[in-house]
Amino acid sequence: MERLTLYTHATDLAYLSEQLAEHYGSVAQAGPLEWLAGPPAAPTLRVHGRQRTQPDYQLRAVTDDFTQNLAGMYGFVQKLPMANPNQQTRLLTKITTINTELTISAEPTFPADFSAWLAPVLAHYEALVFSEPNSLYTAAGQAFYDPAGRLLTDMLGAGDAAAELPVSIESHYYDEPDPLPDQLARKARSEASLQAQGIPFAASLPPVASDTTVQLRPQGAVVDRALALAYVALKGEGLEADSLEGFDEAYGAREHLSPSELAFADNPAPDQQALVNATWRYEALHALLWALGFVPELDYPDHPCDPSADMGLLAPLSEAEFRQQAQLRPATEILDAADLTYRYAWACVDARLHQRPAPAGLEGGAVHERLYALNWLTMRFEEDWDDVSTDT
Repeated sequence: MERLTLYTHATDLAYLSEQLAEHYGSVAQAGPLEWLAGPPAAPTLRVHGRQRTQPDYQLRAVTDDFTQNLAGMYGFVQKLPMANPNQQTRLLTKITTINTELTISAEPTFPADFSAWLAPVLAHYEALVFSEPNSLYTAAGQAFYDPAGRLLTDMLGAGDAAAELPVSIESHYYDEPDPLPDQLARKARSEASLQAQGIPFAASLPPVASDTTVQLRPQGAVVDRALALAYVALKGEGLEADSLEGFDEAYGAREHLSPSELAFADNPAPDQQALVNATWRYEALHALLWALGFVPELDYPDHPCDPSADMGLLAPLSEAEFRQQAQLRPATEILDAADLTYRYAWACVDARLHQRPAPAGLEGGAVHERLYALNWLTMRFEEDWDDVSTDT
């Protein structure tokens, strides 16, 4: 027998039923989450599922056997020595959003056309896959895979650096029941800007928080985070250890590092992917320097920022001067940027899922890092730095 298990945030399984019927003809549903596809006497596929009794986008508590299993999965993945901390964080975030588990099995092996049936199902549900070795998934042992079949991690922490795991949350989990006028106006301005730039958008995406209710991070915390990001990015581009130590002595950056950042900072020989990920943090730093008033404009993200220019803003200043000169922008400006960047990010993710270039020249990496920083700054999901969600 061959089998695999897919996990998704979605709870509506109508698409799954439709695809089973379209590809395998006869489909019998033995229960609410049980399907037999193919000839009644010898089904081609068996599908059995379970869902949370209380669907959510967080693991707030163990409420049933399924959430207990998810909590165990989270703890296991947290301990894996994955080479790419960003992929590990993404996988952990994905696990907290899972609402549905579907195990698909076939006897003795998956049918010849199974891959053609499975691919759109995984894409539709943005599914995380867990599988033992079989004719479709060929890692040496049990492993997690992204929707495109790329290895996220095996049980030893090895994975494909190109693997990508989308993490989407149904909007009703964080929609305000009745968006306030400033939220609707901001959303409308963002969509008008996107339309003028020829960038597709999803009208169903909710607005970001209202400037009347948002709680921004305190200015001091934003300065702390900017210094931490500068330190991480400098290490990522290969600054010598003694120079990094000098930067820390001047700005006290290390004391503001997150746990993941500290692990990277203390690694004497991080791999190339970790270094690349760290240098991308210049983009998050750029967004925070803008929010603190040092960068006059957060320009269109069709290119990476200029790290030398941003670090040049910091270099002439002592830590005390940097803190004194920082002036956090009004919430209205920050939320305008957050709302527009949120929609840029959706356009980039949508293009990637459909294997198209990002529209209107958008630089997906820059957009992602800006959104990461702005979601943290606006406390969109009230998450610590290492756990910030950029779901669209």
